[in-house]
Amino acid sequence: MTTTLAICLVTCISVLACAATAQDVSVDLPQYVATNIPGVAQYLKGASLAFDTAEAAPPGGAYYFLRYRFTIPPEAQNALYSLVLQGGKGPGSRGQSRYSWVVDGGAERPALRLQQVFEHPASRYEHVQPPIRLAGGEHTLELRFRPEHRLHALNRVTEPLVGHHVDLQGLVWRPAPEPTASAPQPVSPTCRLRRGDTIVLFGDSITEEEFYGRHLVRILNRAFPDGNLTVYNSGISLNRSIYGVARLDLDVLALAPDWVVLAFGVNDGMLVKPEEFAQACDTMIRRLQERGTQVVCASPTGMMPYAEALGPDFFCMHATDRASALDHTMAINSALLRQVAEERKAIFADVYAAFTRSAFPRFTLMANQWHPNDAGGRLFAVALLRAWGMSETEIARTGDTRDLAAYRALEGVKPEPDPTPPEPKSPAAPLAGTVVFGAAYGDNRLLAYAPDGRQLAILPTAHHPAALAYSRQRKELYVACEGPGCLQIFSLPELRLEAEVVPGADAYPTGLALSAEEATLWIASYFGSKLIELDLATRRPRREITLPDVVNGVCPAPEGKRLVASLPGKVAVVDPAEGKVIATMETVKFTTPCVDLPGKGLVVIDAERWEAYPIDLDAGRLGAPVPAPAQTRALAVDFATGHLFACDWRNARLLEFEGERCVRATPLPAPALALAVVHIE
Repeated sequence: MTTTLAICLVTCISVLACAATAQDVSVDLPQYVATNIPGVAQYLKGASLAFDTAEAAPPGGAYYFLRYRFTIPPEAQNALYSLVLQGGKGPGSRGQSRYSWVVDGGAERPALRLQQVFEHPASRYEHVQPPIRLAGGEHTLELRFRPEHRLHALNRVTEPLVGHHVDLQGLVWRPAPEPTASAPQPVSPTCRLRRGDTIVLFGDSITEEEFYGRHLVRILNRAFPDGNLTVYNSGISLNRSIYGVARLDLDVLALAPDWVVLAFGVNDGMLVKPEEFAQACDTMIRRLQERGTQVVCASPTGMMPYAEALGPDFFCMHATDRASALDHTMAINSALLRQVAEERKAIFADVYAAFTRSAFPRFTLMANQWHPNDAGGRLFAVALLRAWGMSETEIARTGDTRDLAAYRALEGVKPEPDPTPPEPKSPAAPLAGTVVFGAAYGDNRLLAYAPDGRQLAILPTAHHPAALAYSRQRKELYVACEGPGCLQIFSLPELRLEAEVVPGADAYPTGLALSAEEATLWIASYFGSKLIELDLATRRPRREITLPDVVNGVCPAPEGKRLVASLPGKVAVVDPAEGKVIATMETVKFTTPCVDLPGKGLVVIDAERWEAYPIDLDAGRLGAPVPAPAQTRALAVDFATGHLFACDWRNARLLEFEGERCVRATPLPAPALALAVVHIE
């Protein structure tokens, strides 16, 4: 086990004597009575508790823990106390582990950051937990460090996920005020919030990193200074809705909130089918409402597609065509979430519409392709407050004209036009002759067309089909589905789904390369940063070849002995026999999978400028760029005719080229990010 610990001394467990803190009870962090964190004693120095673990839990255990004793004064019999966590950003902040606490072996409670605007800097690093009643006398307090609910298997571009990072400078029990007996009163005539309400923000990194939370709390404090509203942050970076379901009891319901802001969807858009996202959200809303909690459903911010408009300093991970497809998935998620909210009679805040169709240009709201900047966080918060019923007059109480501008920018914003994917259509008869297949990444559809433009079939696929390959010997069409990390195998000519293969952990398939003898299929794993060799006879993985970065695609070299993988800013030449990268060539930022084009040879396409760079594998360099046949990464050659097929992703058209001349343009129900031309006998 790899564990680094640094635990520092503070004052002993005691009841403080001075008048100002006479009833505060301080817990001495080093004076634990039990722990399962190995080697903890040798790090007892200083004045705080800070430890890092690479493992999320001890071998054979569910969590790490530290257990303490503390004493409540006899005169404070059955009084309300709040546990106050002092120091740093607080539990659950970016880079900080979440954990929980248990008193006297009772209910487990989450340690969450209390989001509030403090006027005095001395209070900024105190995170007050919901109060509980404590009898006079001795008690036990246990801190539990459970495994994080982050994305399973995702290595975040070869960076390991740390099990825990904790920075705690103090632990104090502080007397809490007794609740008033009066019934909750509205904070305003139009707003549905009530004085004394507890709100939990529940979501992913956009919640955890307080992009909208800090603005939400700031405006609430200024608009309703006597509202006595309490806001907790329960966001976890990289979360999907399915993890929200898993941690709902501990991270939300344990706080007995009056309101929950449900704000998932960005990570779901990448890795979860829309219907699965909708089902998970429906489950959370139902369970919250069964406990009397009201819900505000916030649609995702989406994925900023047009990176080229933002300049070189704007961080973009995905090329414009790929980002546009991801954004389309989030538009589908937004529409489904609206439907679920209406059916459950929950409030719907259309954040996606705010970011895509408000008076503000979208790029002015984004810090990167998926996270909002400060202006975007403000607009997100105002969209929530409008959904709650806050008026323009109440927004104006902040005295910040930017808040009013955000409020007014949302007037008249309409929902996304219906983004529903095309209905499935099975082939009327077994397919025959030449068929052009397209992988509609954003719609989870496999498209089948005749070269003359006739639509032959539309079949549903697993989430985000990203690449296609065809084995003539086996009469199988392979569809790489990035979201669930699987390979779907369709038999031809029936176009029947025969199998769904998961080629190992950390597989995010974005490229396929069939060996010359058609016995092996090489699978490019995007986040996995590797190539996976799949034995087609057994449909089992044989081995993996590690690559230095995420992988956009893979193709065989023309001679059939090497593989060429597309990485951000470079291509890697791989020798399968040796199982390693033998050369790399610098290219451009957004590389598409390489393709062997008639008359041009092997090329890699710049998905930002749409230029094709010929690749000289033997010389190890790129040739001068030439215009790409179309603005697309979806290219496939019909070697029987020499014609080239391409998908115009901006306009969803299938283009057929004879030489340099486009001879046919066929409208498609959805743009494809991969094509394959298949001859069926």
